[in-house]
Amino acid sequence: MKEIDIIQQIKSGEVSKVQFKERLLDSYDIGCELVAFSNARGGTLVVGVK
Repeated sequence: MKEIDIIQQIKSGEVSKVQFKERLLDSYDIGCELVAFSNARGGTLVVGVK
């Protein structure tokens, strides 16, 4: 994904297929997000965004 695409997604905010995480807390937390994306047939997890 291009940098400009990520910046545009951040500006657009979180939606069901785009989620932001400020930091990686633990593997369980990230696992839950990835399973949710899997159930929804995909998504984008952006780490480092508050």
